Amino acid sequence: GFCLNRVLLCLLMSTKRLIVLIVFLTIMAPAKAQGYSNLITCFPEMFHPRALVNTVDHVMLGIRGKYTLDECRAVQQFLNHTLRMPVAWACESYHSFTSGGMTMGGINVEIIPYSGIALQPCTGANQTSRLLKQRGLNNIITPGPGYSVIQLAALNYSIGTFFCEYDFDQSEYREGLWRKFLTAQASPGGLGALYAKELTLVVNNSSFVATYTKLFIHHHNQTSGNTIVWKMGGGPQVRLIVDTKTAYPIYLQALSVAVGSVPKAVEVLKGAGAYGGMQQDCAVVDLETKHGIFFITAILLCPP
Repeated sequence: GFCLNRVLLCLLMSTKRLIVLIVFLTIMAPAKAQGYSNLITCFPEMFHPRALVNTVDHVMLGIRGKYTLDECRAVQQFLNHTLRMPVAWACESYHSFTSGGMTMGGINVEIIPYSGIALQPCTGANQTSRLLKQRGLNNIITPGPGYSVIQLAALNYSIGTFFCEYDFDQSEYREGLWRKFLTAQASPGGLGALYAKELTLVVNNSSFVATYTKLFIHHHNQTSGNTIVWKMGGGPQVRLIVDTKTAYPIYLQALSVAVGSVPKAVEVLKGAGAYGGMQQDCAVVDLETKHGIFFITAILLCPP
């Protein structure tokens, strides 16, 4: 799969990593039977024992409005039938919000009135919390039913970026969603989407940059002006932009998804009344104009 190819390419880039490659290939066969996710679990640790972030667990698109349970179900049905996004979890109402989940290109997408990303840690919640504190990042752990959320004081405990660690192995569950997604996207009328390519985070305070740098310190990065891009071992890369004029402290500006053919995806979007024009070489998904669904986060369909 795509993630496995990236892993092998990364290893082959340096002959000094030949020993690691041999070890990787030795464990690959038994791991494959358990699902593709196990092949890349905490891959950064093979080079950096203190790596914190494995990959992106899920993203939140930030839907606007009162957002009732019925509205959540309607949005979920539309995304499933029109954009061929499989349901990751059914809509439910909780104490202060309503949430439903879809899958898009190897990551889950949460339909919720918040915008941001949830990171998958390389270790358990308690160990991750200790490692964060060693880097000067105070945090709190909030347990949930089957998972734990680790929020960072340096980000004002913002929902915009946090860690989400589960109490059970999700590899089979995620592999099943991945297969459903690729099958649905390749079917007649599908967008031909392949994988989540990039996440664009925007912060309105330059002080947040130091926190993100500590989080992704062991990941390859590129810096240009007010933008930093971090590449994950598997999953989408993360682009961070500082914009002091934005009203949100932290939010997910865009989810970029690679498609096999942008022109084909444009045709499908036009037929569904969901085409919002082009942004550079990417097609913009517009669910607001004709369908009344507004996400703070833009969905872009881009070349691989």
